[in-house]
Amino acid sequence: MTQNTLMLQTQADLMGSGVLKPEMVEVTALGAALAAGLAVGVFEDEHAMSNMSEKFITYQAFEPQNTEEDRELRMARWKLAIEKSLGWETQ
Repeated sequence: MTQNTLMLQTQADLMGSGVLKPEMVEVTALGAALAAGLAVGVFEDEHAMSNMSEKFITYQAFEPQNTEEDRELRMARWKLAIEKSLGWETQ
């Protein structure tokens, strides 16, 4: 999902909050490797491990491009769409 920049921008717009996308796609694998390194003593402590991870992880930021009024209107439309979709099932 992080490869879909339209979705990430839409999330930022709908939440009214910034969204960060790691540039490294396999950030989970990096996390596992760092945790393993901590477990076997490669890193002195969690702080040292965190410092190392910051060297490898950069982010692309998505900031809201709309107003609070627009977000409220979109949410109202979403709730209306959900309301209209209920009760279609017949037994």
